[in-house]
Amino acid sequence: METNIPRQHYKLLESVRRRMDSFDLERGESLLVAVSGGSDSIAMLELVSLLRDEFAYSMTAAYVDHGVRDDTDQDIRLVTAAAARTGAGFELLRLAKDGGRDEAQLREQRYNALQQLASRQGHTRICTGHTEDDQIETILLRFLRGAGRLGLGGIPAVRGNIVRPLIDLNRAGLRDFLAVRGVRWCEDPTNAMPHYTRNRLRNTVIPVLRDSFGEASLKNLPSHAEQWAAEDAYLEDQAERWRRFAAAGERLDLIALADLPEALRNRVLRRWLQERGMEGPVETSHLRELKRMTRQHEGSGELSLPGVIVVREYSSLRVVPPSGEPGSDEPYRLTVGLEENSTVDAPDGSWSIEFEPCPSGPCAVASSPYSQEIDLDRNALEECVVLRPIYKGESLPDAAPGSGRKVQDVMTDLRIERRRRGSWPVLEAGERAIWIPGLGVASDVLARETTGSRVRLRWNCHEEPCCRSA
Repeated sequence: METNIPRQHYKLLESVRRRMDSFDLERGESLLVAVSGGSDSIAMLELVSLLRDEFAYSMTAAYVDHGVRDDTDQDIRLVTAAAARTGAGFELLRLAKDGGRDEAQLREQRYNALQQLASRQGHTRICTGHTEDDQIETILLRFLRGAGRLGLGGIPAVRGNIVRPLIDLNRAGLRDFLAVRGVRWCEDPTNAMPHYTRNRLRNTVIPVLRDSFGEASLKNLPSHAEQWAAEDAYLEDQAERWRRFAAAGERLDLIALADLPEALRNRVLRRWLQERGMEGPVETSHLRELKRMTRQHEGSGELSLPGVIVVREYSSLRVVPPSGEPGSDEPYRLTVGLEENSTVDAPDGSWSIEFEPCPSGPCAVASSPYSQEIDLDRNALEECVVLRPIYKGESLPDAAPGSGRKVQDVMTDLRIERRRRGSWPVLEAGERAIWIPGLGVASDVLARETTGSRVRLRWNCHEEPCCRSA
């Protein structure tokens, strides 16, 4: 460790050393140091370089030009000089100009560019200059946006290969360190633009909080964030155990969800939505709307969220893309051959029926709404046998006109999801409905033990729901 620095900065350097030690660096690692030219990142480059011999790592400074400003040449020259002064390599990354990008998009593109460079050049860690001030701003922003304990945990010191050596230090102390050493930095003019939410918080809200409640009120936030992060890790582990219990395939069982402790229910919902492709963060408002929809276990409902549609079908939830499920309600008419073994699949892939002429053994009787094996009298069937969807208002086979139970009523009683009903097949012989798989069959075509010629039908509705009892 360097010894020719003012005594007041030993504490600052020791803080960085403890953080670097906590990253479990191996000797010979290569650090990619993201340097914008601002005071935080320039101080990080200086401090990390002072510890290079102790930890035996190499360093490369990287400047990312987003293409938002036209006056970055001065910043680039300053960072280039800082890299040379500290013995670090230098890389310039220029991103394509796009005036429509917001803070989140810029951040994502910056990290993607850094990760790609690290991968190409073999850098094992990416260092970013987030400070205690950034931590405070992040916690306040997330709180105001309705984040839960997960978001209030703040910026982690380590996330994958990204490390933040300055997360325990404040900006004022870092600027004093640079000033004493005679090191210059750049002031990014975009930091004063009220267009950015973080700038409004930093330049308007935080000064009011500091004046009204004192510096300590803000200084305490990072330590609280560490505790919240530790508690969040424990709760996330518990939520994952419950999620495995409540998730049945692609569905989420609402009866099982209702058994969860309230502290875990939102976490299970959040993770389930993220795993199924919801775009962006799952906000508190999203969860509030979702829970309102899940309070009912009868019938169905839909909720549009960013990138997905959540569908409630009785006591379960599933997710579909915004485009829905095309084809499930489209008409079809499929001719069936009964002379040899064959399989007919639904146009949308939701079911299949196997046809086996002249089966051996006793008549098949196994049945459920989603899986059935049944034998029909071959001689009672017309030559032309087809599969078609259920007609609107259609009754079960064998019912007298206007007196039988409607197929849709039976499906409702059996809690068959609405999405399945549009493609559910009817076996028709000579323009007469003789069998609706899993629901009903005409008695005069049902094979008996004494029936001479039979045909066996095996019905399988794919992705049968996993139903739990309350």
